Amino acid sequence: MKLSVLICTWNRAESLLRLLRSLIQAEPLRHADWEIVVVNNNCTDDTNTIVEELANVLPLNLVFEPKPGISYARNTGVAAAAGDYILWTDDDVTVGRKWLRAYESAFENLSEAPVFGGPIIPRFEGKPPGWIEAAKQHMPNIYAGIDLGDKTIMLDSTSPVIPYGANMAIRGLEQRQFRYDTRLGPKPGRLNIRFEEYDVLKRILATGSIGWWIPDAVVQHWIPPARQTIDYIRGYFHGVGQLISWGGIELGQQDIGHKRTTLYLKAAKLEAIFRYHRAVSSPDKWLPALRSSSKAWGKLSGFNPVS
Repeated sequence: MKLSVLICTWNRAESLLRLLRSLIQAEPLRHADWEIVVVNNNCTDDTNTIVEELANVLPLNLVFEPKPGISYARNTGVAAAAGDYILWTDDDVTVGRKWLRAYESAFENLSEAPVFGGPIIPRFEGKPPGWIEAAKQHMPNIYAGIDLGDKTIMLDSTSPVIPYGANMAIRGLEQRQFRYDTRLGPKPGRLNIRFEEYDVLKRILATGSIGWWIPDAVVQHWIPPARQTIDYIRGYFHGVGQLISWGGIELGQQDIGHKRTTLYLKAAKLEAIFRYHRAVSSPDKWLPALRSSSKAWGKLSGFNPVS
């Protein structure tokens, strides 16, 4: 059995170095062979140099994808990967010492499943603002935090939570069949359209396949100060609203005009509620209000197809 660790990166050379160092420290695989495929998605920093310098201690394969956007990079990585299973993580993550072995054991013992995922623990760089703890409780998705407990759990198309792209694994057969929709996923100039990996996992599970939660396959997701802001939260849920609007509205021109007016009035009302609670209330009040208003503005702007 061969495993491919896939990492897509765009101008995060230092963060990528931190990830690769954590892979050096990970407990080695017992039986499987492995490779690491790093997809350079048009980086202009020292990404190539870092990969080349570590090629003598890690089984690294560097590939290049010129089209900007994580879905293009993911598909290029899949095409380059030789593994029977593909382990996905992000360039702003560090993997736990048991990460590789936990997945290897899962693939050996739960071979009927094509989908796997494990815990993602957010780690905040610097001194985060006081409202971050409330944000983690009310909206954990924005920091990709996920923990379904310390027991192995079966997942299927009805599961309320499925793995996130920073820590998931997909059997190669299915991953090569279900490619990433290039209309989805962050790209320069459009960083708030996400969920390309969610789309793939849901399509695989919709075939009747199952997945497994692997509690020992732990990673840490590093959150820089730039993501510890109200503007970041607003942008995240603005993108969610855009996708909801883009995926669910098929209207004539007259209906669109009426719908725009209705959504504008709703967004303006929710924005006023957020601003009021931001001034006088605790984060438990204003964070949900911020989420609602941001999604409403996103829905308003999401009538045009995503390119």
